[in-house]
This record gives sequence, structure tokens and C-alpha cells, in this order.
Amino acid sequence: MGGSWDASDWAASDKKLLMLKVERSKIIDDFHDCLQVDFANMYIGGGVLSGGCVQEEIRFAHCPDLVASCLVCEYMKPGEAILIRGGERYSNTSGYSFSLQFDGPFTDTKQSPFLTAIDACDYRGWGDNAFSHQLSPTTMLRELEKARAGFSLQSDQRVTGFFDISRHPDTVATGNWGCGAFLGNKELKAVEQWMAASERGMNLVYTTFGEEEFSSELEKFKASDCIRGATVGELWTAISSLDKFPDLPQLQRPGGIFNAIVERIRQANEGQSLAEKDAQLAEMRLSKAVKEAQSAEVDRSVEADHVREARDLGNGPEAVFSGKVETWRLAAEKVCRTADACRSAAVEVNQKAIVWQAAADKRLRELFVLLSKSSQEAQDAEAARSSAEKMLQEAQNQLREAELLKSTKTKEAREAQELHSAEAKKREKAMELQSRAKSKAEEAERMREKAVKDVEDAQNIQEKAREADKLRLDAENKAREEKDRSSGHCSVEVEIQRDIPQHNQVDLNPLAGGAETKGQAVGGVTPETEACPMAREPNFSNQGSVEPPSQSAQV
Repeated sequence: MGGSWDASDWAASDKKLLMLKVERSKIIDDFHDCLQVDFANMYIGGGVLSGGCVQEEIRFAHCPDLVASCLVCEYMKPGEAILIRGGERYSNTSGYSFSLQFDGPFTDTKQSPFLTAIDACDYRGWGDNAFSHQLSPTTMLRELEKARAGFSLQSDQRVTGFFDISRHPDTVATGNWGCGAFLGNKELKAVEQWMAASERGMNLVYTTFGEEEFSSELEKFKASDCIRGATVGELWTAISSLDKFPDLPQLQRPGGIFNAIVERIRQANEGQSLAEKDAQLAEMRLSKAVKEAQSAEVDRSVEADHVREARDLGNGPEAVFSGKVETWRLAAEKVCRTADACRSAAVEVNQKAIVWQAAADKRLRELFVLLSKSSQEAQDAEAARSSAEKMLQEAQNQLREAELLKSTKTKEAREAQELHSAEAKKREKAMELQSRAKSKAEEAERMREKAVKDVEDAQNIQEKAREADKLRLDAENKAREEKDRSSGHCSVEVEIQRDIPQHNQVDLNPLAGGAETKGQAVGGVTPETEACPMAREPNFSNQGSVEPPSQSAQV
């Protein structure tokens, strides 16, 4: 919607730049009372039905009613935009592009906002020339015309007649239009949208999506003295010559385009002030000459009247009027000469005014040359400053690396010292353990010697026990023989086991420090001695000495 403008139309615009508000944290959807901009594809909806997940697709996902526009709207031509109203929002999302995901339902309680769909130029196919192509006046005119068509809500009668509402929004909510996948320059796009909105009589809210550096540069740009009070035409004159800027990389730096525009407007204002002063002076002189000529013309007319009157009166007595007629004639001639002189002066002043105008034009051209030189000097100074900042940054990086290295070395030295202390403690502990092991080895050796001695003592005791058993058995046999001989009629045959009983064998455990008797003997009684009371072992109270039984023992 909207007719086409060319460069002369934009240059002739005398409309002042309206309000520009920079919003850092909010998004376009948050400005419900504004005309919200859809960063559209030339085919509205873009990839909403095929996996797209950037600004337009996210907006259509929030408001699925907008998908109906894909059925009824053709692709947009360069001077066309699509205005939509009535898309209700149903959902929230989080993330962007590949991180986009559903973030819960949304209840839309307000009246549906106005949405304007405008498609930006796609610079992806221009490669390294993408930025220089954006600075072409032809490309700028295309973007300005597209934005002017999209922001025509207030001024276009076709829009106000189609949407029958009491009050249209007077503010456009937009952002980095075409600056994502299409590789548009954010600073240039912000200026173009501001110009289009001001031309359409609408304020502008610009969301920077949290980009602090760009937000600061845009705030600084709009607050500069040259921009406040500037017109759309002055801004077009400044940006239309950016393609001739000698150092394009300078423009690509943060704030580069903003600074170039401010400098061009400032220098143009200074040159215009000098030309205006010269023109005003020439105009004053010309006006004075014209007034003098008009006064001389009046005087000449009066004198001519006097001459005619004298001629009329000259028909009377010649003696009375001859002196007056001559006087009037001389005065008339003088007035005529004065008028001619004034006319010549006016011509001369006009010629001087032309010369002064030419001088003013020459001065303006000199100012433009000086501006170019100043721009070059400013670029050189900026390059030197950038180089100095780079060197300073490198020095700071080296200093940080040195400090980090120092910190690392200090930490390593501290760790080495701690490791040395730990090793010393380990050595001390090892020596202590070695000393304890040596003490335990000596104690074990003493215990072993004691055990050997106990074993020898036990073996001696066993030997004595065997001798005592042998003596006991001999005594018992002798006692039985004596009894047999004394009784004569009782003959008892007793089989004496001469071998050492099993229960007298002792198994000594040197480490336990005692002896354990093997076999089934309990209290010195075995199955053999249980059958024969005489064969029972005596109870020796002293294992060191065995006392044999008395020869007079009774059977």
C-alpha cells in the first residue's frame, strides 16, 4: 500500500524526526497498543508450516489464526505490505531458532493488536559485497518504500476506512528488521525505519533484544545535537552518500554509520549557515537598492508632473514662468539621472549577489572537500586509536597471562612444599612404623625363645612322666606277684601295656604358652585304666618328681 517515492521526494521531505524510544529487554509482542512489525518473508508466514523458527514463524505459532493469511495473500512486491488484525495469542515460547520450545499456554485478555508484515532485502547471495550493496541508494529506497508502506496506518485513507475503529495506534513497535538470516546492518535498518515512521507521522519503539552495545550507540545517536530537530530529507541526504565513503570497514564498526551520519549533517549545517548569511546580506543590499530605485522613480514621476504643469502654465506670460520652468526641468533631469544611477546600482547589487552566491557555492564545495579530508583524518585517528587500543589490549592480555603464570607457579610451589611436607611426614611415620616393627620383632623373638624353652620343659616333664609310669607299672607287677605268692590259690593274669599311653603325649603350642593333652583321657582315666583299677595313673601333684607306689599296696 502507498505510492512510490524516488530520491528527490525523500530529499525534499521537511518532516521532523519524531520520537524514538529504545527498549532493551521487552519484545515486540509486549507493546500491545502499538503497530507491531512482522519481519516477514515475501511469502507471508515464511516457514511456519515447514520448520521455520525465527521471528515471523514464532509470531504465527503464538497466534495460529494468522496462518489464514497464507491462503489469501500473494507474495509482496517492493512497495507493498500486509496489514492484519484479529490474531489472538494462545501460547508462550522460550528460546529462539533451534532452541525454540513451548513454554505453556497464554490467555489473551486484550484487544487484538495491529500487525504489519514487511519483507526486507535478502543479502545472503552477495557474499563479501553484502554490506556495500546495502549502502546503494537504490537498495535504501527499496527498504524505505517497504517500511513507508507498512507504517501507513495513520495516513492512508484506505486503511482507516477498512479498519473501522475509533483510534489507531500512533506508534510502531519494531526491531532488527532483516538483520538475522538476511544479513542486514542494524544501524542502517534503524535509521531507515525511523525515517519511514516519521514520514508517516508515527513514533517508533525500537527493541534491541538485549544487545547492550547497539542500544548504547542508538541512544547516543538519537541524542546528538545534529539529529534532534533534523528532518527526514536531511537524514536521506546524509545516508544516500554513504556508498562513497572512503573507508567502508570503518562504517561496519559499532556506531560507524551513526557517527558518519552525524558528521555529515553537522558539516552540511555549518556550510548552509555560511551560505545563508551571504545570501541574506546580498538580499538586504538588493532590497535597499530596490527601495532607492522605487524612491527615485517616485521623485522622477513628481518632477515629470511638475514639468507638465510648467508647460501647461507656460502658455501665459513668459516672464513670470520662464525661471520656474527651467528650474523644474533641471530638477527633472537630476531626478532622472538619480533614477538611472539607482537602477545601475540595483543591477550592480544583483550582479554582486550572483557573485556572492557563486562564492557561497564555492565555499560549500570547499567545505565538502574539507569534510572529506576531516573524515579521512578522523578515520586515520580512529585507526590509530583502534591500533593503540589493540596494543593496550594485547599488553593487558600479556599482563594477565603473566599474572596467571605467576599464580600458577606460586600454586605449584605451594603444592610442591605441601608435597615435601607430606613426604617428610610419611618418612617420619615410616621410621616410626619401622621402629615399632623392630620392637615387635624383638618381642616376637623373646616369645619364640620362651616358647622353645617351654617346649623343652614340657618334653622333660613328659620324659619324667614316662619314667614314673614305668616305675609304677613295675611296682604294680611286683605287688601282684607278691600277692600271688602269698595267696597261692588265686591266680590273676594281668596284661600290662608297657607302651606309653596316648594320653600322656603332650602337644605344646609355643605361641599360646601352654600344653594340651591329646587323646580321650579325662582326669587321667582311659578306657584301659577304667577296666583295671590298678592300671590307673596316679595323681601327681608335682610333675617334676614322681613318687612310686608303696610296695605294700593292696589289690
